[in-house]
Amino acid sequence: MIWKDIAEKLQNGEALYLLLVIESKGSSPGRHGFKMLVTAEGAPVGSIGGGLMELNLSNEAKALLQQKNLKAFAKRQTHRKDAPHSSGMICSGEQTVAFIPLTPEKDLQLFEQISRACEEERPWKIRITPKGPELLSQSGPRQLENYCYSETDWQYEESLSAAREVYIVGAGHVGQATARLFDFLQCRVHLLDNRPKLLHSLQGKLPATLRQVAYNDIQQHIPHKPNIAILIMTTRYDEDLAVLRQLLEHPCHYLGMLGSKAKVRQMFALLKAEGVKQELLQRIHAPIGLPIHSQTPEEIAVSIAAEYVGMGRG
Repeated sequence: MIWKDIAEKLQNGEALYLLLVIESKGSSPGRHGFKMLVTAEGAPVGSIGGGLMELNLSNEAKALLQQKNLKAFAKRQTHRKDAPHSSGMICSGEQTVAFIPLTPEKDLQLFEQISRACEEERPWKIRITPKGPELLSQSGPRQLENYCYSETDWQYEESLSAAREVYIVGAGHVGQATARLFDFLQCRVHLLDNRPKLLHSLQGKLPATLRQVAYNDIQQHIPHKPNIAILIMTTRYDEDLAVLRQLLEHPCHYLGMLGSKAKVRQMFALLKAEGVKQELLQRIHAPIGLPIHSQTPEEIAVSIAAEYVGMGRG
């Protein structure tokens, strides 16, 4: 998460520029809310749209940092040749990029608070104006006020929320590949399995919290949160069935199960015979993932992540 990246760089004593797209129009490659961190040394983190524009603006920020000439300002970029404020790109559209200087002396404490706020259930939002950033309590969902009247009169607000959580039940090859990909998507990943030797062999090798569980009480290990994802991919039909029975009514944003179409048909027929209502079965993404002819664990992980992303953030 970009806010935590800022906190880490400030903790390391680095001054930086936050480049933030505060306005975008048309087919601009940089959309409202795109962000990039630029330090005097090292590669930028994030993106404001790529291409020649991004290179030029990141170089400008680097030069200002090296000169220790830290000032806040905004620049309008028009993506057409020979237009005022031309970015040098020809993809059409416009965007306004704010340059927000951040230093350890002035901003470290604030971004440590922002980093902690990203982990809390309590709603927070960050507001950034030409005067700088501030952390505010957010009353009600997504009450944000964004505007860009000019390069000197603008306001950007963004809700802060805890990282999305993904619970993967089954630490086989697909589970491992899926854990790596969802970590790349900045989710907090929990990998659950009933095989202690396997989990021990995976310690320190995966960007996930590993937990040994008994599948017959799986619901005790997954919190009741409406915005989590649960992915079922054990190695056996009976284990998948045991897990699914417990989680059919578990609150979550996404519930998916790995398996062939034949396996899913057989399992759903059995659950129907047991009296499970059709609306409960309809909430299950099974076979899990988009139909992209995936075969390898990594390809299957891509299909799962694509389906999840397509549903929104929850």
